[in-house]
Amino acid sequence: TIKSFKSKVQGASFRQWRRLQAAYEWVGTFSSNGSSQESASGSDGVKRTSRKSSWSDKLSRSRRSSTSMELAASGVQVESLEQTYVQAAGVYAMLKDKVQVWGKDKGLCRVKKEHVDQVGSLYMPWRQVLDDESRLAMVEWAGLKKPTRAVEKLVRSYGNRVCKLLDICRQSIVFESTQDVAACLRLVAADEDVAILSIKNRLSRDYDDKETVGYRDVNINLRFRNPDAHRLGLEYHICELQLLLRSFAQLKSDRGHARYVKFRNARAL
Repeated sequence: TIKSFKSKVQGASFRQWRRLQAAYEWVGTFSSNGSSQESASGSDGVKRTSRKSSWSDKLSRSRRSSTSMELAASGVQVESLEQTYVQAAGVYAMLKDKVQVWGKDKGLCRVKKEHVDQVGSLYMPWRQVLDDESRLAMVEWAGLKKPTRAVEKLVRSYGNRVCKLLDICRQSIVFESTQDVAACLRLVAADEDVAILSIKNRLSRDYDDKETVGYRDVNINLRFRNPDAHRLGLEYHICELQLLLRSFAQLKSDRGHARYVKFRNARAL
């Protein structure tokens, strides 16, 4: 049962979930001020400090690993659901910044419901948003996956293996055509700040869409490998990027999602 599973997940105190949604703000204010640190460059040229913060120390207890497929292959796997959420919250701001970069040419962003009448559409081009703070505030971002749903997936599909949760932090970019989707995929692949670990092409003719009730997209699992991710111990946390066509994005309404939840529960997914 979910109740018994709660007690088995290392560090997963449900009294702390309420603080996790705001953790990315805390990570954003993280700095090394107030502690004397000496920097040293490794063989890869990345500067590292000889003294870590207490937060980084906590992550280091599991060798600063998260859901990395590379580390999983070597036998190092994350065991703490709480750690996974804290790292996801740290990656959250990085992924939001990259979505704006990857989507600025042809991508569309979803507009918050209360601004749809003002904008005149549920979606607006990213290129109209980037230099306008008022419009940027209208963007509806995907939040971190709800802890209740994460535990549900662990129990139903993943055999209680936290390392299989790859979509705690996720965002999407909407496009008008498959050509635009392909162009964005090439842009992500060429970005040196991230490493693509897997791509699920649900737009392929060979994909069996019965598993997703007809829904299709291009699903990318990636991790950040820039200096900030390394400094904060986030370089092995895997997040999810969805590239989808507008026609499919419009199906992801509240009513459409509610129908999918019923289907998912019926199949215990």
